[in-house]
Amino acid sequence: MSQGGNAVKSGISGESKVNDLISENLNINHRNITRLKYKACWYNTRMNENDFLFKIDKYTVGGEVKNQNGSGSKDICVIAEVSNAFKRAIKSKKHPKNKCDKYFIVLTGTHWTTKRGKNIIKAAREDINIFSNFYGTNPDACKVILIKNFSKHLKELKK
Repeated sequence: MSQGGNAVKSGISGESKVNDLISENLNINHRNITRLKYKACWYNTRMNENDFLFKIDKYTVGGEVKNQNGSGSKDICVIAEVSNAFKRAIKSKKHPKNKCDKYFIVLTGTHWTTKRGKNIIKAAREDINIFSNFYGTNPDACKVILIKNFSKHLKELKK
């Protein structure tokens, strides 16, 4: 299988794991986990879709799943996803028509525990603070997290 084919296959696997966690922790049927269509901040002509969108109590929650098992140029796309989240998904003073109250960028794969992976996570979290100040949102509206911590964050949505 080609490198691109392997990437698609592992990405779908990560999305399945995240959808299973949403279903298990929040008792949301897989049919009720949809996707948000939006025009990405890099001005492509096609509409993008995030990886999950669901409602729980008062929140509309969306997110992306990024699987990475080795370093490479694709790992920094996490930072672009933070930008997309604030510009196209998260409700804010500047974007009140955006749909999401909460947005998660869930990281799967072994790369995120390496030095480079941890540094990219740190940079993405720094950008969350910058974007939340600029757009007038709570910094908790967007989280970049490892999949092993996703269940904890889902349970907090029910409180």
